[in-house]
Amino acid sequence: MRIKAHSTNWGVGAINETRDRREDSEYGYAELQDGDEGMDEAEKLLLEEKERFRMLRKRREERLRNEKQELEPEAKEENNSDRYRDLQEDVGVMKTVPAMEVSEKAEEAVKAEKTENEETEPPSRPVISSSDPPKKASKSKPFGAPIMKVLVFGVVFCLLLFGSWAFIGGTEGGVGDAGGTSQDYEALPDASLEPSPISSDNSPEKAHPEKVQDSLDSPLNLPESFTNSLGMEFVLVPAGEFLMGSPETEAGRQPDESPIHSLRLDKPFYLGKYEVTRERWYEVMRTAGELGVEDPLPGDSELPVAGVSWDDARAFIIKLNAMEGTDKYRLPSEAEWEYACRAGSSEKYSFGDAEQELARYAWFGKYQGSAPHPVGQKAPNAWGLYDMHGNVWEWVQDSWHNDYNGAPSDGRAWESGEFSRRIARGGSLTGSAESCRAANRAWFGSDVRNADMGFRLLMEV
Repeated sequence: MRIKAHSTNWGVGAINETRDRREDSEYGYAELQDGDEGMDEAEKLLLEEKERFRMLRKRREERLRNEKQELEPEAKEENNSDRYRDLQEDVGVMKTVPAMEVSEKAEEAVKAEKTENEETEPPSRPVISSSDPPKKASKSKPFGAPIMKVLVFGVVFCLLLFGSWAFIGGTEGGVGDAGGTSQDYEALPDASLEPSPISSDNSPEKAHPEKVQDSLDSPLNLPESFTNSLGMEFVLVPAGEFLMGSPETEAGRQPDESPIHSLRLDKPFYLGKYEVTRERWYEVMRTAGELGVEDPLPGDSELPVAGVSWDDARAFIIKLNAMEGTDKYRLPSEAEWEYACRAGSSEKYSFGDAEQELARYAWFGKYQGSAPHPVGQKAPNAWGLYDMHGNVWEWVQDSWHNDYNGAPSDGRAWESGEFSRRIARGGSLTGSAESCRAANRAWFGSDVRNADMGFRLLMEV
């Protein structure tokens, strides 16, 4: 038999209570058989208590089972898992109560009863009436239940928030991938802006000059080269850092190339792929004859313009900016010119120190003739710039200083001191191999128009 323990006042009164309960058939108490007359009172008490405990436990289990059946639909609808789980735990606890605990208590009570005075009248105990319905056990909700609800709600909210974010992010990222057209705009130049031959008048940039300006306005879409509306070709020079000047061990160096110092150019820029040619000069200036430069003969359109002063170059730039509707054309600074000439090299020339190799890259020396040669006939440097060594001297923006002490560290033009003296770089066809070195410097009056003086344009990004 399964027995449920309940609070009991043990003593002689338990015997009277047992006799009364034996009469109560509604609770299913077993009637004592005729053979029970021979049992002593202690054994009878023990059996009756076991029977009563079993019936109480049975009623408790039935009541809990009924509550479980009543609450199960409501728990499933409201997701009230806490109360449903508590009822299951109560039923489990009832099933695990050992029956021997009650038996041992009953036996201890019987022994205590024998030691007392048997003649003492025990106090009366209240008898549970069969008409009284069993009281529904009141059970407070566990303290952790509200906390668990809050935690569950928080987890669900976070999952919904994360899911919404992932959905929105995935939708935005998927737009570029739908047609397989996503690309790195910094790495891929606009195919419509490929360079054209220097003498061509049919380039797409010349036909549609607005495309050039649009491509330059966006720093994320810089083509590696472009051609403006006049057919002038430019090459993108990346930002970077280099050592300007020459070491003391370099053959042919001059004191004005010291001290060697580190410069960093934070912004890329476009530099003319070739020196400015006679054709482009006359197309802009129109009155070039007044400046002491003859009109180009047929076949001379690709010769670099020569015999122009620093002041003449500045006048050309002003007119070109007006024609192109911009203010971004200018002469390069001395630092920008040397950085572009070296193209990553730290040696005497852009290709290394071997002077015997210079003839592959430059027109120089008395055996090359006395007149400039068409641009682009020698090998370019590593960044695709032609004639950075030799052919004609190239004006830069800076005014002359005897060395680099106090020079700007960001690569901008150093304009102070003697403004009538301007710097030219690169050497010329009439000069020596040493004058064509990347670090070599020379100054001329800003109004000087030597036959081997030209220039190259820079366009800001």
